Amino acid sequence: MSWSKSISLDVANKLFDVIGVSVEQNHLEGGYVAKHENKILRSQR
Repeated sequence: MSWSKSISLDVANKLFDVIGVSVEQNHLEGGYVAKHENKILRSQR
């Protein structure tokens, strides 16, 4: 999955809320991360 700067975090969180995923900016991970319950979802690079 690739992210575009044209979508805001608010919009992303509204879209993914139906499946229980939240997106937030995380400087330690180097950008943005998606979280589901107590898990951090990462993409393979």
